This record gives sequence, structure tokens and C-alpha cells, in this order.
Amino acid sequence: MTGPRPERGHGAGVVGAVLLVLTLTACSGSPGGTVSRNAGAGGGTARPGVPFLPEERMSAPLRPPTATLVVPPTSVTPRRVALDWSARGGAVERPPQRVDWPVASLPHDISAVVLDFGTEQIPSRVVLYEYPGVSGNGVPEEGTGRETLCAYDAPENPCFYAPDRERRTVRLHVLLEPHYRPYWVIQAAWLVPSPPSGSGTEVPGENSISWLIRFNRP
Repeated sequence: MTGPRPERGHGAGVVGAVLLVLTLTACSGSPGGTVSRNAGAGGGTARPGVPFLPEERMSAPLRPPTATLVVPPTSVTPRRVALDWSARGGAVERPPQRVDWPVASLPHDISAVVLDFGTEQIPSRVVLYEYPGVSGNGVPEEGTGRETLCAYDAPENPCFYAPDRERRTVRLHVLLEPHYRPYWVIQAAWLVPSPPSGSGTEVPGENSISWLIRFNRP
């Protein structure tokens, strides 16, 4: 579904604490501002963006994957700004007090951005947060963000992720709007299955990473 993205009020819990914008992003929260209803994941999904796939395809990799820009071709890479790999016994990294944004130039003929997650494991959730500007310390401005829950394997959507079977990775595809917001935070999460206890009530854990990048169009 690619209809208009309705406005939603900014959460009161974030007001007065601009650093929480990125902290909440790292913890699956909302940036406030506009929310996309990009819910077109294929049939048979528990909720938008979450596919029904074998556990071994969706289980989090042992080590945090990277994110690389494929389109446009550039040596600039998104910067990891937050990490929670504790469900795999790994590190937890919180956003810094000051945020520096890597900058990638967008050629005039580019209509979409493609990122490679560097793993063939399928995320359980990919969320794109877009902002028009940032404060003096590089933290996104409160109440101006747009949140898009990207769909799984649904090219008809403006934001979707899918396996690249040739390269054995997962790629995120985002169509560029004429007046796009240039500051992006991309969050991806992977499930970590719980050991079976026999009760049938096991709840999987989750690992997540947030990257950020800023785009310039000449």
C-alpha cells in the first residue's frame, strides 16, 4: 500500500530529551511526527514486515551484520549508532551524546536507494526513520520524523527488503520521493529463538542494530 502517510502526535515521553529520539529508535520506539502505513507485506504474515519463514532463515546471525550502500555506488557506508546483540551474548551500544552523520551524494538519476545487510538471515523487522534536519549535536529534531515499517519481499511497496539469492544477502530497497527527508536511521531486528522448555510458551529474544546516513542531492 502506498497511500498517504497520516500524521501522528509526538509521544510526550520524548519531549525535552532529544537524545531519546535515537535511543527509542534503537529500542523499537517511534520518532514521532508522521507514520507510514507501508503495510504491504505478502499474505500470511503475523504483522507487516514479518514473514512466516523457517526458523533457521530468521534466526539472528552470531555476529552483528554490516550495512552497505549498493545504490548509489559509493564508498560511504551507514554508521552504526546503536546495537543490542545481548540475546546472542553480544554487546549493547547506546547512541552517543553527539551524532556524526556520514554523507552520501545522490545522483539526479537515482530513484531508489538500496542497502545490503551483509547476511542472508531474514530480519523480523526493518524500520526506516527519516528526518528533515538535526540539532546542533546531530540528534534528529523531535516531532519531525517519519517512520516506515518496511514490507518483506513486496516490490510494490516504497520500502521493502528481500533476499538477494545470487549474493546470499538481504537487501533493503527504498524509493525516493521528490521531497525526501535526507537524514535516515535504519533499524533492523532479528529473532533469537529460545531453547525449548516443553511448555510451548517460549518467547523468542531479539537482536537489533540501528545505522544512520545523510543523503545529499546536488
